[in-house]
Amino acid sequence: MKSGKSEALLAFSQYGATYVGGEWVLLSPDGNTMYGLPGTFRMWEWQRRNLSHLQPSGGNAGIFRLIRFLDAAQRAMPEAWLRFGPFKLLRDGMPALRRQLNFRVEPKAVFGDRCGSLRGRPDKIFIGMVHSDERILIERAEPATVADQLACAMEFELTALMSHYRASIRVS
Repeated sequence: MKSGKSEALLAFSQYGATYVGGEWVLLSPDGNTMYGLPGTFRMWEWQRRNLSHLQPSGGNAGIFRLIRFLDAAQRAMPEAWLRFGPFKLLRDGMPALRRQLNFRVEPKAVFGDRCGSLRGRPDKIFIGMVHSDERILIERAEPATVADQLACAMEFELTALMSHYRASIRVS
């Protein structure tokens, strides 16, 4: 789900937050301890430009230049050319190529010394939600509301998996 989790973690890192986990954080049964799972951040070029201390891991620079070149070339072509042969293939393939303009960053590169134990207390819970308004809203919420929103988000995340599961049961 694309809801700005990495962007939120980057923003929190700039204000002294301690890193506990990224994509997945597990909560103990008593609700007093969070356990993060180790992993890397997927970052986009525009995020790296805004946080110049972040450096990509791996040798992506040449591939990124090639994708940007191909994108600029197909944008400059007359529309009539883009209906034929390799030019049509290039135009049709550009969305998939643009999605490759990302790289992995270790949490330590973002959080420095405030990264390590992957364990913390849930003093505050942040839930990122996408909405049609461009404003960024930070609102206090009742625990029951937060639980309902998390349950709905998890149901949405599991929808595709469950549809495949149900289909396999019908076939058997």
